[in-house]
Amino acid sequence: MRRSNVLLKLWYPELAASDAYKAYLLAERARAEWINKMGMSHFLQLVSDAKLLLAKALFLANCFSECLDILKTCEQAQDTQTLSELAKKAFNLDLVYERNNEEFQALEKLEQREQRSLGSIMTVPYPWNQYMMRNYEIIQHANNELDDRSFTECKIQKSRNLGSKLVLDKPVWETDHYGIHAMAPIPKGGYIFEDRTILCGTDSPDRCVGCASDLECVTQHFEYREELCCSQLCVDDIDKACAFPVQGKCEPPLQALGFEKEVPHTAERTASFKLLSRVLATVVAFTKSDPQRHPLMTPLVNRLTVKFLKKGDFSLYTHVIQPIKILEGQGVDVFEDTRYESWVVQTILARMDVNTREVEAHEDCTMAINPLYSFLNHSCAPNTDVVDDEKTTSSQLIFISKREIQAGEELTISYLNDEQLQLRYEERRKLLLPWTGGDCLCIKCKNFREERNRVHPKVPDYLLPWIKY
Repeated sequence: MRRSNVLLKLWYPELAASDAYKAYLLAERARAEWINKMGMSHFLQLVSDAKLLLAKALFLANCFSECLDILKTCEQAQDTQTLSELAKKAFNLDLVYERNNEEFQALEKLEQREQRSLGSIMTVPYPWNQYMMRNYEIIQHANNELDDRSFTECKIQKSRNLGSKLVLDKPVWETDHYGIHAMAPIPKGGYIFEDRTILCGTDSPDRCVGCASDLECVTQHFEYREELCCSQLCVDDIDKACAFPVQGKCEPPLQALGFEKEVPHTAERTASFKLLSRVLATVVAFTKSDPQRHPLMTPLVNRLTVKFLKKGDFSLYTHVIQPIKILEGQGVDVFEDTRYESWVVQTILARMDVNTREVEAHEDCTMAINPLYSFLNHSCAPNTDVVDDEKTTSSQLIFISKREIQAGEELTISYLNDEQLQLRYEERRKLLLPWTGGDCLCIKCKNFREERNRVHPKVPDYLLPWIKY
């Protein structure tokens, strides 16, 4: 718990919450042994301290609903009462915001309950995680996949399209800046490549577990570990790169922490948990074969990008309890195996959050990861369009050139929608900060900055955003 306090001071509430929950979990599981060693009063104080520390971390993560639930189970000390009053005020402010938010009011009751339980944190790549970026082997493997799936000659190479002013150790972090480049001219409207999904999670049993294709649209089904696939190709892709979770027994003490017996599970949450369980199963399978292997070096995870700054959802149940439950179901000792420390699990979740997309398919909800999609960088004047596979409503993506692309030119897409692309430079820059951490380095933005500096050469940098263009 000492480390959790340090993490709170460093403002990593998600890591502090995870470590505090582990401390509580360990104490509850070793209750009889610890009571014999330290006595009942000392044990109860230890559990109370772990709960209070957990509640503090959730408060800093803006998870006011979960914070209040846990505080109800804590001893009514001065610290508990003070934190409870602050959490109630913050929770009531959230309720006022919800009543005035038309989008929230339009949600179903179950979705509202789920949204109310979510807080928010600002995620950044952890400073000690800088050597866990994409490596040469991963790039070579991705290039082999690109050769198999592309209609034209393309290659993944170093990119200068995105950059960050937040990066201190530039040579180290530059190894993660890659992009897909055309090795030969591509005509306007030309097919470039298809990006097949090898892993997805869905709340429907009528979809392929590999690519999310509607099984009603195919004549023959293929079984893989009691799951259904649409083709032998999907079976081969999954068998080569992924693993499926084992149904392990690990019941977290939810009610003892103040949670309801039935935690709300929307279709989106169900699909997300299924995808997470399959990703973590793949990671565990990778590390089990060699104790020197690190979870973040798993090919499926290592190729995924992270945002520099991102305000994302967070909750104890979704981001701490469920991942620990899945890992323990896979046979991982989360207390002894240092490879699965809190920051490692949170990094995997952050990478999934950036690279997972929801597939629009009738009333079903499907979450999918497209492995090559993460290599495409942003441009405010993109030369590539992304098209969904509408025939089978699968998670497969098709990339088509918007204009003629020259040999050696990088393929770019837009991380913003068409309406956002029409905004002024500074507004676009603000929206792109989670990816760039600074200025967008696409040609359109570079040209704008050069023209602005030419017209206003003596204006200080901090005043440039207020100049209208």
